[in-house]
Amino acid sequence: MVDSNDDRSKVAIGYQWAYRITGVCLQMVIPLLMGYYLDQRLGIVPVLTLLGLAFGMWLGGMGLLRIVKQSERNSSRRVAKKGKVRDVERE
Repeated sequence: MVDSNDDRSKVAIGYQWAYRITGVCLQMVIPLLMGYYLDQRLGIVPVLTLLGLAFGMWLGGMGLLRIVKQSERNSSRRVAKKGKVRDVERE
């Protein structure tokens, strides 16, 4: 998703996207690993692993939603700076 109006280098944009996606992946994996660790430590059935998985998926979904909203907002602002759109505030 490289916008032609973005004045940053392609490497900078790539690093930004890698940072965002890595953050989302960590949000998904860390609760799962914590649940697994606690299940092993307490010697119980994988209830906490499943709860960690569900919580991680929810966190990852919220992270992806935040990235999409931020990307849309930034794209709208860039278009507005070019004078193509007058009202860019959307909620």
